[in-house]
Amino acid sequence: MIYTPSTRWDAQFDVIVVGFGGAGAGAARFAADNGAHVLLIDSAPEGHEGGNTRYSGGAFAWGLDSQKLADYYKQTYYPFKYDVRALDCFVKNITNMKEYAKKYFDIDSVATGRRPNGEYPEYQNANSMQSRSMNKGMYNGFFWKLLRKKVYERLDMITIWYESPALHLIQDAETNTTLGVQIKRKGQIRNIRAKNGVVLSCGGFENNQDMVQTYLGQGSLAPIGALYNKGKGIDLAIEANARLWHMSNYDSHGLSLRNGDAREKFAYMIN
Repeated sequence: MIYTPSTRWDAQFDVIVVGFGGAGAGAARFAADNGAHVLLIDSAPEGHEGGNTRYSGGAFAWGLDSQKLADYYKQTYYPFKYDVRALDCFVKNITNMKEYAKKYFDIDSVATGRRPNGEYPEYQNANSMQSRSMNKGMYNGFFWKLLRKKVYERLDMITIWYESPALHLIQDAETNTTLGVQIKRKGQIRNIRAKNGVVLSCGGFENNQDMVQTYLGQGSLAPIGALYNKGKGIDLAIEANARLWHMSNYDSHGLSLRNGDAREKFAYMIN
């Protein structure tokens, strides 16, 4: 959507975060900590926000030796090419995850005991990666509740709109600068200005059958997790001239939780 002099702004925030899952909760929290008034929106009704973070195991990867970790992850890429800068950033942050948990959540993370020799133990240096969690249990929503709690503690700086899907980015006609977001809220179309930027943290497209067919080559899949990830973030990113990358990547568990129809070949989730 192109901004014109006739475009009327219904409200203004410093930052708009689209998607109240794990990434969106983190983005809103740290934007608020840096003095920003944040609008955090989600298409799901209250109590169903959280994306796949809400349903995930809640574990994270950690390791001490960045060189061994990098070697391990390079093997998991093979035979595909990989982005060197992205891998370096990924590995660097994995080695800091224990400190991150302590610094930002005041929690001493614990080893889960799962995959003690790495997720793919047949690879060299696989045991350099350890699975850790913010508490002793898994698949109990603990990590999601922790992320959400940090948002709730900042409601003086963060405004949350549920059942408010983003429709379009609002952009400058000449520079393509993103100025805000068009949002559908309570049956009305609202144009919300973002003074300092928009964060897209909208999840995947597992509940969009057209995208599943186009990008994954499957007639239909039965997702395990959020029912509100319909690929809108991909549409919005394309509006901002993003290039698509790794669109065929998904995790199948080889079963279906639906009705046993022939087209329902797999159920799948993002761990």
